[in-house]
Amino acid sequence: MTYQPEIDFAQVVHTKENNAFSEAILFDQYERLSNNCKVIYNALKRGERLSGVVIVTRYGMTEYRRRIKDLRDAGVPIKEHKLENGCKEWYL
Repeated sequence: MTYQPEIDFAQVVHTKENNAFSEAILFDQYERLSNNCKVIYNALKRGERLSGVVIVTRYGMTEYRRRIKDLRDAGVPIKEHKLENGCKEWYL
């Protein structure tokens, strides 16, 4: 049986940045960033293997690395594999 953590997508995104300007952007965009976490999580649950190119082209998301970390911090056991070209691919 695969472990699927309960995730509160209203609170999955980190809440602290290293400066006031970045933190203001974070709070202004919090709903969009939370939705991006949900999109990535659902794709991974469907068995997709996601690379940066896939995430950008298929889902139109350019700020995906931090969303993956947010999901990991929420308890999602995301694995990664380094491709021949040096890029990473993420999967469950």
